[in-house]
Amino acid sequence: MPYRISGRNWKKLSLDHEKRIPLKDGQNDLLLSDKKVQLSNYIAMEKIVPPVSRNCLIKPNDKHLINAHVINEIGIYGTTVSDMTTNKIYLNEVCGYLCRTKTPDTNEGGVSTGFSVLDCLDLNEKSLNIDPPQIQIPADAIDKAYSIELHCILTDNNHRRLHEIHWFHNNKPIISSLSTTKSQNAPPHATITNNITRQSYVSTLYYTGLTPTVIGSYACEYKKLKKHVRVELEPVPSVILRTSSIKSFPVWVDGLYNTKCIS
Repeated sequence: MPYRISGRNWKKLSLDHEKRIPLKDGQNDLLLSDKKVQLSNYIAMEKIVPPVSRNCLIKPNDKHLINAHVINEIGIYGTTVSDMTTNKIYLNEVCGYLCRTKTPDTNEGGVSTGFSVLDCLDLNEKSLNIDPPQIQIPADAIDKAYSIELHCILTDNNHRRLHEIHWFHNNKPIISSLSTTKSQNAPPHATITNNITRQSYVSTLYYTGLTPTVIGSYACEYKKLKKHVRVELEPVPSVILRTSSIKSFPVWVDGLYNTKCIS
């Protein structure tokens, strides 16, 4: 958002605005603390604060930044054809964009000067699902070791992309272990494998342990997408007791009445 700054109210701008409202001349930024400047040559612009993410910046001279906190700047290219005498517009279209990625503490954004790197936008719509949607462990396996297999499927048209999918059990992160122990008294053992298909990225969780340690809530998470699944013990069928009806009638035995029962 542009601001008009005159010499009269220039001094009213405190140095606290330096990070929020830089002065731009089309090439470089100017700090508000620099008073030796012709103000009419600059435009005061309010910064847009984009969300911070993690990425790798590949720069010349091996000054690469790996898994760094970064922000993105997006510039839109436009084409306009108009008559300046009549202000009639014949063409006004968007013809492309430029995405530059840099660290959040960088005021400049030039690629050739080394402050940022060229990037591209990921506009593919993604969805996340878990298969199977529910698991029931047999009731007779309550005191035995049991294994489950869950698939977290991330739909992504870019099949060459690698993703970070995280698994949770009862809200605790699951870390893939290297141990292959499967004894009765062993703690839960987890193995996570990742596979790439043409239109999806699949993370598979193999979880083994005593049944009481296996049951619970599982979740897979990718960025802001998260899906849950319940692993429960199969309910024990209720036992219905049926009593047979009893009928009685009198009989004559040795001159006395006795009661004989039949069912």
